[in-house]
Amino acid sequence: MAFSSNELFRFTGMPQGDFPNVILTDESKALFERARFAGSLDIHGNPILRGQGLVGIARLGKNEEKEDVLYIDLIPAFNKDDNRPQSDRYDVKYEEHQYAFTNEPLGGNSGRNHEKLLSILTARIQKAYDLNKTQGLETKELKKYNGLYTISNEKVVIDKTKLFGFGIFKGDENILLYSFRNKSANLNPFSIEYNPEFLLINYFSPNEINTSFPDEYYIKRSLPVIVSEKIQSSLLNQLPLELKNTRRLCQQEDVTSFCKDIDTIWEKIKNNPIIKNIFLLESLSQFCDMKTSKIEKVKEILFYMEKNIQSISHDSKEKNKLFSDLLLSSSQYKSKFILINAIDNT
Repeated sequence: MAFSSNELFRFTGMPQGDFPNVILTDESKALFERARFAGSLDIHGNPILRGQGLVGIARLGKNEEKEDVLYIDLIPAFNKDDNRPQSDRYDVKYEEHQYAFTNEPLGGNSGRNHEKLLSILTARIQKAYDLNKTQGLETKELKKYNGLYTISNEKVVIDKTKLFGFGIFKGDENILLYSFRNKSANLNPFSIEYNPEFLLINYFSPNEINTSFPDEYYIKRSLPVIVSEKIQSSLLNQLPLELKNTRRLCQQEDVTSFCKDIDTIWEKIKNNPIIKNIFLLESLSQFCDMKTSKIEKVKEILFYMEKNIQSISHDSKEKNKLFSDLLLSSSQYKSKFILINAIDNT
Protein backbone atom coordinates (compact mmCIF):
# COMPACT_ATOMS: atom_id res chain seq x y z
CA MET A 1 0.00 0.00 0.00
CA ALA A 2 1.34 3.41 -0.99
CA PHE A 3 2.33 5.93 1.66
CA SER A 4 0.13 8.94 2.21
CA SER A 5 1.84 12.22 1.40
CA ASN A 6 2.63 13.05 5.04
CA GLU A 7 3.45 9.64 6.55
CA LEU A 8 7.00 9.32 7.86
CA PHE A 9 7.22 5.56 8.43
CA ARG A 10 5.19 2.46 9.10
CA PHE A 11 5.81 -0.81 10.90
CA THR A 12 6.09 -3.88 8.67
CA GLY A 13 5.34 -6.54 11.28
CA MET A 14 3.92 -4.74 14.30
CA PRO A 15 0.26 -3.66 14.46
CA GLN A 16 -0.24 0.01 13.59
CA GLY A 17 -1.75 2.24 16.26
CA ASP A 18 -0.84 2.63 19.92
CA PHE A 19 2.73 1.67 20.73
CA PRO A 20 2.81 -1.37 23.06
CA ASN A 21 4.25 -1.37 26.56
CA VAL A 22 7.98 -2.16 26.76
CA ILE A 23 9.20 -4.70 29.32
CA LEU A 24 12.82 -5.50 30.12
CA THR A 25 13.42 -9.21 30.78
CA ASP A 26 14.85 -10.33 34.13
CA GLU A 27 17.82 -11.95 32.35
CA SER A 28 18.65 -8.60 30.75
CA LYS A 29 18.48 -6.74 34.06
CA ALA A 30 20.86 -9.29 35.60
CA LEU A 31 23.38 -9.02 32.73
CA PHE A 32 23.27 -5.21 32.90
CA GLU A 33 23.96 -5.30 36.65
CA ARG A 34 26.97 -7.58 36.08
CA ALA A 35 28.37 -5.34 33.32
CA ARG A 36 31.37 -3.13 34.08
CA PHE A 37 30.59 0.56 34.55
CA ALA A 38 32.49 3.61 33.27
CA GLY A 39 35.74 4.12 35.16
CA SER A 40 36.51 0.40 35.31
CA LEU A 41 39.93 -0.63 34.01
CA ASP A 42 40.62 -2.11 30.59
CA ILE A 43 43.08 -4.98 29.95
CA HIS A 44 45.97 -2.47 30.02
CA GLY A 45 44.93 -0.99 33.35
CA ASN A 46 43.54 2.23 31.87
CA PRO A 47 40.16 3.69 32.97
CA ILE A 48 37.30 3.06 30.49
CA LEU A 49 35.43 6.21 29.43
CA ARG A 50 32.21 4.37 28.60
CA GLY A 51 30.75 1.50 30.56
CA GLN A 52 30.18 -1.92 29.03
CA GLY A 53 28.38 -1.88 25.68
CA LEU A 54 25.30 -4.06 25.35
CA VAL A 55 23.31 -4.87 22.21
CA GLY A 56 19.56 -5.00 22.53
CA ILE A 57 16.58 -6.39 20.68
CA ALA A 58 13.01 -5.31 21.36
CA ARG A 59 10.75 -8.15 20.18
CA LEU A 60 7.00 -8.20 19.76
CA GLY A 61 5.18 -10.65 22.02
CA LYS A 62 2.08 -11.18 24.15
CA ASN A 63 1.64 -10.87 27.90
CA GLU A 64 -0.60 -13.15 29.98
CA GLU A 65 -3.60 -10.97 29.08
CA LYS A 66 -2.72 -11.58 25.39
CA GLU A 67 -1.92 -7.90 24.88
CA ASP A 68 0.89 -6.79 22.55
CA VAL A 69 4.12 -6.15 24.44
CA LEU A 70 7.69 -5.36 23.40
CA TYR A 71 10.12 -7.48 25.39
CA ILE A 72 13.72 -6.26 25.58
CA ASP A 73 16.68 -8.64 25.55
CA LEU A 74 20.19 -7.34 26.30
CA ILE A 75 23.62 -9.00 26.19
CA PRO A 76 27.14 -7.55 26.63
CA ALA A 77 28.96 -7.04 23.31
CA PHE A 78 32.68 -6.91 22.54
CA ASN A 79 34.85 -5.93 19.57
CA LYS A 80 38.31 -7.34 18.92
CA ASP A 81 40.12 -4.06 19.68
CA ASP A 82 37.99 -2.53 22.45
CA ASN A 83 40.54 -3.64 25.09
CA ARG A 84 37.77 -4.69 27.45
CA PRO A 85 38.05 -7.78 29.67
CA GLN A 86 35.51 -10.35 28.44
CA SER A 87 34.26 -10.89 31.95
CA ASP A 88 31.84 -9.11 34.27
CA ARG A 89 32.57 -6.63 37.06
CA TYR A 90 33.16 -9.56 39.42
CA ASP A 91 35.76 -11.05 37.01
CA VAL A 92 33.40 -13.90 36.16
CA LYS A 93 33.56 -15.04 32.52
CA TYR A 94 30.33 -14.80 30.56
CA GLU A 95 28.87 -18.04 29.30
CA GLU A 96 28.61 -18.61 25.54
CA HIS A 97 24.91 -17.69 25.44
CA GLN A 98 25.39 -14.53 27.52
CA TYR A 99 27.54 -12.29 25.31
CA ALA A 100 28.38 -11.34 21.73
CA PHE A 101 31.80 -10.89 20.17
CA THR A 102 32.84 -9.71 16.72
CA ASN A 103 36.26 -9.69 15.09
CA GLU A 104 35.41 -6.39 13.44
CA PRO A 105 37.18 -3.21 14.62
CA LEU A 106 35.46 -1.04 17.17
CA GLY A 107 32.43 0.64 15.57
CA GLY A 108 32.50 -1.57 12.47
CA ASN A 109 29.74 -4.02 11.52
CA SER A 110 28.23 -3.96 15.00
CA GLY A 111 25.13 -5.51 13.41
CA ARG A 112 26.91 -8.85 13.74
CA ASN A 113 26.44 -8.57 17.47
CA HIS A 114 22.69 -8.24 16.88
CA GLU A 115 22.90 -11.42 14.79
CA LYS A 116 24.55 -13.18 17.76
CA LEU A 117 21.74 -12.08 20.06
CA LEU A 118 19.25 -13.21 17.42
CA SER A 119 20.91 -16.65 17.31
CA ILE A 120 20.70 -16.87 21.10
CA LEU A 121 16.97 -16.08 20.97
CA THR A 122 16.49 -18.62 18.17
CA ALA A 123 18.25 -21.34 20.19
CA ARG A 124 16.11 -20.50 23.23
CA ILE A 125 12.87 -20.80 21.24
CA GLN A 126 14.10 -23.97 19.49
CA LYS A 127 14.76 -25.60 22.86
CA ALA A 128 11.27 -24.68 24.05
CA TYR A 129 9.75 -25.92 20.77
CA ASP A 130 11.56 -29.27 20.98
CA LEU A 131 10.44 -29.69 24.59
CA ASN A 132 6.91 -28.86 23.56
CA LYS A 133 7.00 -31.64 20.94
CA THR A 134 8.29 -34.12 23.51
CA GLN A 135 5.63 -33.26 26.09
CA GLY A 136 2.81 -32.86 23.59
CA LEU A 137 1.58 -29.56 25.05
CA GLU A 138 2.54 -25.92 24.77
CA THR A 139 4.93 -24.95 27.52
CA LYS A 140 4.85 -21.63 29.32
CA GLU A 141 8.29 -20.83 27.88
CA LEU A 142 7.10 -21.35 24.30
CA LYS A 143 3.98 -19.24 24.82
CA LYS A 144 6.25 -16.24 25.50
CA TYR A 145 7.25 -16.28 21.83
CA ASN A 146 3.87 -16.83 20.19
CA GLY A 147 3.67 -15.01 16.86
CA LEU A 148 7.41 -14.25 16.77
CA TYR A 149 8.54 -17.26 14.78
CA THR A 150 7.62 -19.85 12.17
CA ILE A 151 8.78 -23.46 11.77
CA SER A 152 10.59 -24.63 8.63
CA ASN A 153 11.71 -28.28 8.54
CA GLU A 154 11.40 -28.43 12.33
CA LYS A 155 13.68 -25.40 12.71
CA VAL A 156 12.68 -22.11 14.32
CA VAL A 157 12.82 -19.02 12.08
CA ILE A 158 12.30 -15.69 13.84
CA ASP A 159 10.32 -13.02 11.99
CA LYS A 160 12.66 -10.02 11.69
CA THR A 161 9.76 -7.69 10.96
CA LYS A 162 8.86 -7.95 14.66
CA LEU A 163 12.29 -6.97 15.98
CA PHE A 164 13.91 -3.60 16.71
CA GLY A 165 17.69 -3.40 17.18
CA PHE A 166 19.60 -0.89 19.31
CA GLY A 167 22.58 -0.61 21.64
CA ILE A 168 23.55 1.03 24.92
CA PHE A 169 26.68 1.82 26.90
CA LYS A 170 26.48 1.57 30.67
CA GLY A 171 27.17 4.72 32.66
CA ASP A 172 28.87 5.10 36.03
CA GLU A 173 27.85 5.50 39.65
CA ASN A 174 26.31 8.90 38.93
CA ILE A 175 24.37 8.33 35.72
CA LEU A 176 22.66 5.14 34.52
CA LEU A 177 23.52 5.17 30.79
CA TYR A 178 26.44 6.67 28.92
CA SER A 179 24.62 6.52 25.59
CA PHE A 180 21.74 4.98 23.65
CA ARG A 181 22.20 4.05 19.98
CA ASN A 182 19.16 3.50 17.78
CA LYS A 183 20.72 1.71 14.80
CA SER A 184 20.91 -1.85 13.47
CA ALA A 185 21.61 -2.52 9.79
CA ASN A 186 20.73 -6.20 10.33
CA LEU A 187 17.30 -5.70 11.91
CA ASN A 188 15.67 -2.27 11.59
CA PRO A 189 15.33 -2.16 7.77
CA PHE A 190 13.11 -5.26 8.11
CA SER A 191 10.78 -3.85 10.77
CA ILE A 192 10.63 -0.17 9.73
CA GLU A 193 9.65 1.14 6.30
CA TYR A 194 10.27 4.83 5.70
CA ASN A 195 8.31 7.00 3.29
CA PRO A 196 10.23 6.85 -0.04
CA GLU A 197 9.72 10.59 -0.63
CA PHE A 198 11.18 11.34 2.81
CA LEU A 199 14.20 9.15 1.97
CA LEU A 200 14.74 10.91 -1.38
CA ILE A 201 14.64 14.33 0.28
CA ASN A 202 17.20 13.20 2.86
CA TYR A 203 19.23 10.86 0.64
CA PHE A 204 22.51 12.76 0.58
CA SER A 205 25.01 13.87 3.18
CA PRO A 206 25.24 17.68 3.08
CA ASN A 207 28.90 17.81 2.01
CA GLU A 208 29.36 14.59 0.06
CA ILE A 209 27.23 13.09 -2.71
CA ASN A 210 29.55 10.31 -3.88
CA THR A 211 30.06 8.65 -0.50
CA SER A 212 29.63 4.87 -0.21
CA PHE A 213 27.12 5.39 2.60
CA PRO A 214 24.72 8.29 1.95
CA ASP A 215 22.42 9.54 4.69
CA GLU A 216 19.64 7.31 3.36
CA TYR A 217 21.65 4.28 4.55
CA TYR A 218 21.84 5.61 8.11
CA ILE A 219 18.16 6.59 8.16
CA LYS A 220 16.98 3.14 7.02
CA ARG A 221 18.93 1.37 9.77
CA SER A 222 17.79 3.84 12.45
CA LEU A 223 14.71 3.51 14.63
CA PRO A 224 12.26 6.42 14.28
CA VAL A 225 12.48 8.99 17.05
CA ILE A 226 9.16 7.96 18.62
CA VAL A 227 10.33 4.32 18.85
CA SER A 228 13.81 5.29 20.09
CA GLU A 229 12.41 7.50 22.83
CA LYS A 230 9.94 4.83 23.97
CA ILE A 231 12.65 2.17 24.26
CA GLN A 232 15.18 4.52 25.88
CA SER A 233 12.62 5.73 28.41
CA SER A 234 11.71 2.15 29.32
CA LEU A 235 15.38 1.25 29.80
CA LEU A 236 15.97 4.25 32.05
CA ASN A 237 12.94 3.34 34.16
CA GLN A 238 13.60 -0.40 34.45
CA LEU A 239 17.37 -0.99 34.48
CA PRO A 240 18.94 -1.60 37.93
CA LEU A 241 20.80 1.36 39.44
CA GLU A 242 24.48 1.26 40.41
CA LEU A 243 23.73 3.14 43.64
CA LYS A 244 20.50 4.39 45.20
CA ASN A 245 21.30 7.94 44.13
CA THR A 246 22.39 7.05 40.58
CA ARG A 247 20.36 9.24 38.23
CA ARG A 248 18.09 7.58 35.69
CA LEU A 249 19.49 9.60 32.80
CA CYS A 250 21.43 9.07 29.56
CA GLN A 251 24.63 11.14 29.39
CA GLN A 252 24.79 11.45 25.59
CA GLU A 253 21.49 12.56 24.12
CA ASP A 254 22.91 13.35 20.69
CA VAL A 255 22.78 9.77 19.36
CA THR A 256 19.34 10.35 17.85
CA SER A 257 19.80 14.07 17.13
CA PHE A 258 20.33 13.38 13.42
CA CYS A 259 16.97 11.59 13.27
CA LYS A 260 15.30 14.30 15.34
CA ASP A 261 16.55 17.02 13.00
CA ILE A 262 15.26 15.41 9.82
CA ASP A 263 12.00 14.40 11.54
CA THR A 264 11.47 18.02 12.59
CA ILE A 265 12.05 19.24 9.03
CA TRP A 266 9.62 16.63 7.67
CA GLU A 267 6.93 17.72 10.13
CA LYS A 268 7.28 21.27 8.82
CA ILE A 269 7.18 20.43 5.10
CA LYS A 270 5.10 17.23 4.82
CA ASN A 271 1.86 19.12 4.00
CA ASN A 272 3.54 21.68 1.77
CA PRO A 273 4.04 20.24 -1.75
CA ILE A 274 5.84 23.35 -3.02
CA ILE A 275 8.53 23.19 -0.31
CA LYS A 276 8.83 19.42 -0.74
CA ASN A 277 9.48 19.93 -4.45
CA ILE A 278 12.21 22.45 -3.67
CA PHE A 279 13.93 19.81 -1.49
CA LEU A 280 13.34 17.13 -4.13
CA LEU A 281 14.80 19.39 -6.79
CA GLU A 282 17.96 19.73 -4.70
CA SER A 283 18.24 15.93 -4.47
CA LEU A 284 17.53 15.67 -8.20
CA SER A 285 20.41 17.99 -8.95
CA GLN A 286 22.74 15.95 -6.74
CA PHE A 287 21.72 12.66 -8.37
CA CYS A 288 22.42 14.14 -11.78
CA ASP A 289 25.86 15.29 -10.62
CA MET A 290 26.93 11.89 -9.31
CA LYS A 291 29.82 10.02 -10.88
CA THR A 292 27.67 6.90 -11.12
CA SER A 293 24.34 7.12 -12.93
CA LYS A 294 21.21 6.77 -10.76
CA ILE A 295 18.47 6.98 -13.38
CA GLU A 296 15.96 5.00 -11.30
CA LYS A 297 16.32 7.47 -8.44
CA VAL A 298 15.87 10.38 -10.86
CA LYS A 299 12.68 8.78 -12.18
CA GLU A 300 11.43 8.31 -8.64
CA ILE A 301 12.03 11.98 -7.78
CA LEU A 302 10.24 13.10 -10.95
CA PHE A 303 7.28 10.93 -9.96
CA TYR A 304 6.96 12.61 -6.56
CA MET A 305 7.50 16.08 -7.95
CA GLU A 306 4.69 15.54 -10.44
CA LYS A 307 2.49 14.08 -7.70
CA ASN A 308 3.08 17.17 -5.55
CA ILE A 309 2.20 19.46 -8.47
CA GLN A 310 -1.01 17.52 -9.06
CA SER A 311 -1.98 18.21 -5.47
CA ILE A 312 -1.50 21.95 -6.06
CA SER A 313 -3.45 22.35 -9.29
CA HIS A 314 -6.09 20.45 -11.27
CA ASP A 315 -5.47 22.49 -14.42
CA SER A 316 -3.31 20.48 -16.85
CA LYS A 317 -1.66 23.52 -18.45
CA GLU A 318 -0.82 25.01 -15.09
CA LYS A 319 0.56 21.66 -13.88
CA ASN A 320 2.77 21.34 -16.94
CA LYS A 321 4.07 24.87 -16.48
CA LEU A 322 4.81 24.30 -12.77
CA PHE A 323 6.64 21.09 -13.60
CA SER A 324 8.63 22.68 -16.43
CA ASP A 325 9.53 25.73 -14.36
CA LEU A 326 10.89 23.50 -11.61
CA LEU A 327 13.08 21.55 -14.02
CA LEU A 328 14.28 24.62 -15.91
CA SER A 329 15.11 26.41 -12.68
CA SER A 330 17.89 23.91 -12.10
CA SER A 331 20.41 24.89 -14.76
CA GLN A 332 23.42 23.57 -12.85
CA TYR A 333 23.11 19.90 -13.88
CA LYS A 334 26.48 18.55 -14.97
CA SER A 335 24.90 15.36 -16.32
CA LYS A 336 21.79 16.56 -18.15
CA PHE A 337 21.61 13.36 -20.20
CA ILE A 338 20.63 11.46 -17.04
CA LEU A 339 17.67 13.78 -16.50
CA ILE A 340 16.67 13.67 -20.18
CA ASN A 341 16.77 9.86 -20.26
CA ALA A 342 14.71 9.67 -17.08
CA ILE A 343 12.06 12.08 -18.45
CA ASP A 344 11.89 10.19 -21.77
CA ASN A 345 11.19 6.95 -19.91
CA THR A 346 8.73 8.34 -17.33
